Amino acid sequence: FGLPYLGICLDRTTAAILAFLLNYTAYFTEILRGGIQSIDEGQKEAAKILGYSNAYTFLHILLPQALRNCIPSF
Repeated sequence: FGLPYLGICLDRTTAAILAFLLNYTAYFTEILRGGIQSIDEGQKEAAKILGYSNAYTFLHILLPQALRNCIPSF
């Protein structure tokens, strides 16, 4: 409702799609955050000791486990 005051005018369909997109993105982000937090700290520590980078640790070790934990919620 406040976008027209900023000079941004959207038709009804575009506004509805944008609202649903933002709502479900926030919902899925919270589910994924919970899945990531459910992983034991020992996983991160073991990857650090093995010399893996932070990006490799997240993409190849933590994210697959988090996604497995999140599948029932999705």
